[in-house]
Amino acid sequence: GIFDMPLGGGAIRYHDGKLSRLTDNDGLPGGQVWSIAEVADGSIWFGGFDWIERKGGLSRFDGHGFHKLTMEDGLPSYAIE
Repeated sequence: GIFDMPLGGGAIRYHDGKLSRLTDNDGLPGGQVWSIAEVADGSIWFGGFDWIERKGGLSRFDGHGFHKLTMEDGLPSYAIE
């Protein structure tokens, strides 16, 4: 699918002809996604932070689901750009 970062937070995914909004409840790192990068294995990494709830980190989407990393996993900060 194709991902985009809307101004209202989260991410928009286009997959199988449908648009869906993804949030931290789906596995994104925080309320605001600041960066998206696709790597050679096809997985997509999201970096972000939620200033109100003070949470964030990195999330990796492997095509099936999200795997989230935070400071508890060794990141130097919750805010990832």
